[in-house]
Amino acid sequence: MLVKKIQLILSSLLLAIASPALAAEIKNPALLQINADDVVMGKTEAPVTIIEYASLSCTHCAHFHKEELPKLEEKYLKTGKAKLVLRQFPLNEPALKGAILLRCVDKTQYYNFNKVLFGMQEKWAFAPDFYNALQTIASVGGVNADMFDACMKNMENEKAVLLSRKQAEEELGIQGTPSFFINGIPLGKTAPTAENLGAAIDAAK
Repeated sequence: MLVKKIQLILSSLLLAIASPALAAEIKNPALLQINADDVVMGKTEAPVTIIEYASLSCTHCAHFHKEELPKLEEKYLKTGKAKLVLRQFPLNEPALKGAILLRCVDKTQYYNFNKVLFGMQEKWAFAPDFYNALQTIASVGGVNADMFDACMKNMENEKAVLLSRKQAEEELGIQGTPSFFINGIPLGKTAPTAENLGAAIDAAK
């Protein structure tokens, strides 16, 4: 029932504006702590934690990961000043399937796969046959057809993605993507550029 209910919500979000979003109200700050499912980019001991919620079908998210994240990575992540945790907040069915795929790859490859999916977003996320397009990308990354099908058919993966999304929406007030939190403080509607995120990181130290 939970999965079906949330899938209906996802369908309605096809018309949602995917843009830098303001968290309306944080009801459960504990969700902004790093958990066992999270994959950290950067040094785990870095004093500032960036939590990002993104949808693989969100063009603003793709822009951030292609244009802004590399600059942020050089200045803040590689230097140990901050670390990033990307969590999936799928806005539609293609993004949901992409998020499920990311749960099936080795954690050491999480950000590599994510980079490819954002980089090739137009070729799969908006394709009429997005499922096969996603499978083709996965196969290049070493996920063969049998592994891909098993991943997609594993309902536990889907439930985990949808539950995380539901919690973020209801308990963190997330209304769109991308949404960022710097040491638990929402970036809000500030444009998620490397410069603006850098300023928030410097202020959080």
